[in-house]
Amino acid sequence: MQPILVATDFSAASQNALRFAARLSLFRKCPLAVVHAYSLAIPNMEPLLIPTGVQYLENDATNALASVQETLLTEFPGVQAEFVKLPAADIASELADYCTQRQPFLLVLGTHERSGAESWFSEGLRLVHKSSVPLLMVPEGFSGTGWMRAVLAYDGAPLQPLQQQRVTTIMSELHALLDVVHVQSSRGSDPEFPQFGTVAGHNHTVLAENVTTGLLSYLKENPSDLMVVLPHHHSMWERLFMRRHTPSLVSQLPVPVLVMPED
Repeated sequence: MQPILVATDFSAASQNALRFAARLSLFRKCPLAVVHAYSLAIPNMEPLLIPTGVQYLENDATNALASVQETLLTEFPGVQAEFVKLPAADIASELADYCTQRQPFLLVLGTHERSGAESWFSEGLRLVHKSSVPLLMVPEGFSGTGWMRAVLAYDGAPLQPLQQQRVTTIMSELHALLDVVHVQSSRGSDPEFPQFGTVAGHNHTVLAENVTTGLLSYLKENPSDLMVVLPHHHSMWERLFMRRHTPSLVSQLPVPVLVMPED
């Protein structure tokens, strides 16, 4: 069975995402791979000292990962987990390449509050464009354990067959119903909503000045467990995930965000 991969930088947000991924792996009865990708870049160090610095980084990663392993297996003794170190020149690219090799069910990443954590959060945003597997971004304060209802943020563009198939499969495996929400700024005809068969919930059109406001308003009135977004190349979602307010959007959402790659 496909494993669940969870990336960690040993922060509180990553630890929360790891616990979330562990519960999910037990629910699916699948393996869990805990991956720490770390940069070997050592700025402003004398060339002769670089080997010592690299060894220090590697030892630090080994010790931190061992601590995570002990904590995880104590809290979740039934989980089947492996722990992987990935020295990387580029963290997002290394994680994306590793996902291509392993083809996991999901790649799980914890998202921090914006202050003091922009660099790690930006790696998650870069993975949106680099990863070929679904990316699940779990907010630092999220403590939910169940899957009952998910929401697909739909921009009106036709879904790629692979995206639609993946969404349906994941919702089915999570035993979740999927509502579809379309945000528009003025009244008009509804789009042709995609069909998701046995996992389909209800379709909704929300009037709001922008996508962010509309989604937050919908979630406030309709408590949900998961937000699903479908980036399209050169579409409004592509632009949305590249704008400066994206970290604010994701950090404001009270639920995990599942990003489904287009291909």
